[in-house]
Amino acid sequence: MFLQGEKLWRKIALTGSWWAFVIWMLMISPAGAGQPSTHIPSLNATVEGLLFYESARGFPPQKDRIYSTVFDKSQTMFINWELRLKHPKPGRKIEFPIHYKYFNPQGKMVTKYDINSYIEANWTDSNHTNGYNAGTWAPGTYRVDVYIAGDMVASGTFEVVSDKAEIPNQKEPNKKKIDIPDDLGEL
Repeated sequence: MFLQGEKLWRKIALTGSWWAFVIWMLMISPAGAGQPSTHIPSLNATVEGLLFYESARGFPPQKDRIYSTVFDKSQTMFINWELRLKHPKPGRKIEFPIHYKYFNPQGKMVTKYDINSYIEANWTDSNHTNGYNAGTWAPGTYRVDVYIAGDMVASGTFEVVSDKAEIPNQKEPNKKKIDIPDDLGEL
């Protein structure tokens, strides 16, 4: 039977065993606890970030996106996610599916999708994007989980507000335009 949390820590402290400490750390590490992993072994890639941006139908060019974590209910249609990966040049095109889920402010899954994506042979960075249109967004905090090869690789939240006064000025850090080179290999 496994000891959990503080009970396990006390047991390790009493034994003074370094290898028991390593096992305990592995058990509480983010990957072991069902939390997002920042390394994706199947792609030999590292997650650099999960960003959110609003759009009408379709995806604006990356240089025109305004990334935020707060969106105005009255002006928002699609709230899209963008997963940024960093990886060595794979030397060949790698195709892979991405599975993602949106959760409403009550924690209930409202939608899930699978999309096909890829990394070109000479890319060292790649951005993968998709989104969801709730029709009418209810105010509150939403969560998006992104999976590759069955593992959650990123999770993030954004807020929908009903009062424009609640949205920070665009000059504030959580709502800004990010200067992105054109050669990052966006899909």
